[in-house]
This record gives sequence, C-alpha cells and structure tokens, in this order.
Amino acid sequence: MKFVKGAEVFNTAGERIGTVSRVVIDAKTSDVTDLVVERGALFKEEKVIPIQLLDPATEDRIILRETNQSVDDLPNYETTHYVRVDQKGAPYDNLETSYWYPPISFQTPAPGRMPAVPVELDTQTEPSIPEGRIAITEEQP
Repeated sequence: MKFVKGAEVFNTAGERIGTVSRVVIDAKTSDVTDLVVERGALFKEEKVIPIQLLDPATEDRIILRETNQSVDDLPNYETTHYVRVDQKGAPYDNLETSYWYPPISFQTPAPGRMPAVPVELDTQTEPSIPEGRIAITEEQP
C-alpha cells in the first residue's frame, strides 16, 4: 500500500477522520508500523494509528477497519509534560541561602505545614511513538 502525505483517511462509514501527516517506520526493518493522522480544523491534533487498523483491500483510499476502539482513544503523536528547569553553572552558583533568627519573645509556632518552596517547571514535548521507530515526514526545500 502506498501512503502519500495529505491523503485522506476515512472510517468504514465513509466519514473523514483526517489526513496523513507522517509515516512511522521501524528503524531496523524499515517496515511501516503506524500512520500519524492530523485531525481538526481549528484545534489540530495528530493521532498515531497502527497499520493493523487499516483495511488493506482498498488501494485508492485509506480506510480504517471497524473496531470497537474510537479514534479519540488512540494516542496523540506528541505528548507534553512538565519537567524541572535545569540548574545552570557550578553546583553552588544558584544555591539559595536563608537565615532564621528567632524573635526576642520566641514562642512555639502554631501547628501546621510550612509553605512549599516553588519549583520552576518547563514544558517538554516529545513524540509518543515506541522506541526504535522513526516518524518520517516530507522535507521542505
């Protein structure tokens, strides 16, 4: 079966699901394992569709086999999660030091929790395809 970027993907009822944006291959065998299908007009998302869900009987169109799994349940191509921002420089360059002196009329603090120190986070986005597979897309000249 031939996969072309921008080819439309349909379900068995003939409803348009999206268009092919990438092809995922196994790096060792060079076999096509998944298609990345772009969905939506305003809020775009890319879904990873295993090649086993495609109907091989149709050569002119890409049609998904009928399954009890919705396309919405398939994994997104990219996942975004939060990671801690790396400290730059020597280990002691960014060390925050604080001092505490008890007041003159020291009293025991009321029971409770100390406020947490805010942790600076950054987002990281990476493809969510299995290790050892490569997503191929058309290069722009």
